[in-house]
Amino acid sequence: MLRQKFIIAACFTILPFSGSAEEGEGKTRQYRPLEAKQVAIRTAARVDSAVQGSSSASMLRKKAWQHFDLREWDEAFEAFLDAIEKDPNSVPAVEGLAMSLYHSGDYTSAFRLGQELKGTMPTVERIVTESVLADVRYMIKQGEYNSANDFLSSFPTEDAKIDMARQMVADADTITTALGPDGDSVSTPVSPGKLVRN
Repeated sequence: MLRQKFIIAACFTILPFSGSAEEGEGKTRQYRPLEAKQVAIRTAARVDSAVQGSSSASMLRKKAWQHFDLREWDEAFEAFLDAIEKDPNSVPAVEGLAMSLYHSGDYTSAFRLGQELKGTMPTVERIVTESVLADVRYMIKQGEYNSANDFLSSFPTEDAKIDMARQMVADADTITTALGPDGDSVSTPVSPGKLVRN
């Protein structure tokens, strides 16, 4: 005869003690025993299916990251969605989904996803904004100010980090313009903040 395994999950609470004191007598305490608040009994088969569900979510995440590493953004996006469907609380899967959107060129959706999950999964928002800043720094280094401004137009104007990126582009453009096409140094400024070229 096969033995069937059972898992019993019980939530217990300790009820507060009641105390009484009368003048001239010491305090007495009456303790009440632990009382089961809720009991759930599940067969091992149901527990096994829950474990299998988490392992299948893990396999889906692994598959999604493989697509991501191969720069197959659409496939990665779909696989991350499948993984999230199995495990909606998987932060790595949601981060992968956001970065798949970002790398596919859908910057607005990636940024919006990060903003929507800011309270529950703050790393998603942080990864997207740090990627934006890194890309803007790279474009500035390459002297691609117009490309950086076009790229930043995909994002809202009310975000502090995006505003910081816009300011970085404006400052770099101002400095490059002041230095001239050959990078020569500027002449004496006429007044603070206004530079004149020779």
